[in-house]
Amino acid sequence: MSEVIQQAKANILEQLIPCKPHESTRVEHNLIVQVNYFGCGGMAIGICFHHKIADAATAANFLKTWGLHARGAGAGDTNDFKHVVYDSNSIFPAQDLPDMSVNLGLGLFSLDSVVKRFTIEGEKIASLREKVVKAEPYLDRPSRVEVVSSVILGALLAAYGGLRDDDEEFTTTPPKNVTAIFAVNLRKRMNPPLPEQSFGNISSAAFLNLPIDREKKINHSSLAGQLRQSIRMVDDQFVRKLYAEGEILNILKAVEAQGSPKSNKVFVISSWCKMPFYEADFGWGKPVSIGVGTRFTDAAVLVDSCQTDAIEAWVGLSKQDMARFEQHLGVLAYTS
Repeated sequence: MSEVIQQAKANILEQLIPCKPHESTRVEHNLIVQVNYFGCGGMAIGICFHHKIADAATAANFLKTWGLHARGAGAGDTNDFKHVVYDSNSIFPAQDLPDMSVNLGLGLFSLDSVVKRFTIEGEKIASLREKVVKAEPYLDRPSRVEVVSSVILGALLAAYGGLRDDDEEFTTTPPKNVTAIFAVNLRKRMNPPLPEQSFGNISSAAFLNLPIDREKKINHSSLAGQLRQSIRMVDDQFVRKLYAEGEILNILKAVEAQGSPKSNKVFVISSWCKMPFYEADFGWGKPVSIGVGTRFTDAAVLVDSCQTDAIEAWVGLSKQDMARFEQHLGVLAYTS
């Protein structure tokens, strides 16, 4: 089991989950669980939630509470769900929206992609945060996730056809823009705030358009600042207008209008940091590792490291883009 955790290879980890998201013929279930036993005595639990009913926060709190019940915890230990909001439709009324994922280039699950885990240690994250504060003094101190995302975006701008440190010529026409989509947990952003244990897909997205300019040097501080401003826009008023008044469709159309997937690349970042995945204890102790068990492309999932204050970035890209991404100076300097 330790070898599986250390190697963190997608083709191995996907054997530990009960569904294959990249298969067009997959069976639609709200929740599927697969328990895997290793010869060494270790155990891995693979879970697939349908994103229509659950986001990462819901999945983490579900696992935590499931563990409490499995251990025979008393009612006093499960009162976290006393005031849970189950009716997400009150926030996200049903709408008949077209599927624009193909036009936007959102092919998140792909067998042709390469998924790798990059670890950024806590001291390097702290150093990055200080650099941003000095370079952008008018901004509040950026979060750990924001500075890690800035490193990823900086390398992506290079991988997708931006400035290369060695100014290498590209064999394919580079895209003109990168549209970054950041998943945002809305529970604390609503008015009044919702309980963290609220069940549902209570998330929205912050959009950041980044033109690719080969003549301009990539600035992590500027990227972190732009990201922070983009995320801060996602508040209660923004969300209610976005969904109640149908503005989400206008935003998707605006992203699509920037060009085809060849001229405009879309990249999704989702953070699972500070969510109680490591608190899921079924009676055998808490998890020692969390991973993403499927091959996805043009996306990154950020998770906390188990025993340190590091962040693990699970990044999925095409083989060609990954080769450029992992050789970028920012990735080499800050990750392992």
